[in-house]
Amino acid sequence: MLQDIGDKMPRYFKRITIPELREEIKESIVYEDGLHGYAWPLDIPQVKKDLKKCKFDFENHEVSPELWTPQRLMGLVTLNNGLTFWGQSAGGDWEFPVFFILYWDGKKVRGYIPNEGNHWNKKTKMAYGNGEDEMIIVDKLKFDVDKLEADIRERIKER
Repeated sequence: MLQDIGDKMPRYFKRITIPELREEIKESIVYEDGLHGYAWPLDIPQVKKDLKKCKFDFENHEVSPELWTPQRLMGLVTLNNGLTFWGQSAGGDWEFPVFFILYWDGKKVRGYIPNEGNHWNKKTKMAYGNGEDEMIIVDKLKFDVDKLEADIRERIKER
C-alpha cells in the first residue's frame, strides 16, 4: 500500500526496450558543458523534478548491483509487466542510500522514488542520516526488494 505523501495519482509507462531506453535517456540529458558521456540523472530536467520528493546526496551514486543495493532492481531491468527502467541508488557517506528509477512514460524520461521498501524519512523528506538522531539507524537499514518492486508495479501502470 502506497503511503500518502503526494503519490496519489498513478503514473504511466510505455513499453520500451533496454537499448531504446538508453537512447531516450541520452537524448533527454541537458549537457550544460557540452559533454556527452555518463548519464547523470539530475541532468534530465523532469527527473530532477521527480526526485525532489526526497533530499539525498549523489556522492555515492550506484548504477549497477552492489552488495548494499537492491541488487535485482539495479541497472537496466525489464519487469515481467513490460516496464523497463534503470534502477539506481545514491546517498552521501553519512546517509542511507535512496533507491530510484528512470523510466519512459511514452513522452519523456521520468524518475520515481518508491516509498515502500525504501528507507528515507517521509516526515523530513530527507535520506536517513541527515538528522543527528538517525546515525545509529543507518547502519541497520536494508532495502526490501520485494516491497520496492511491488511499489513500482502499483504506482506505474502501462499506458
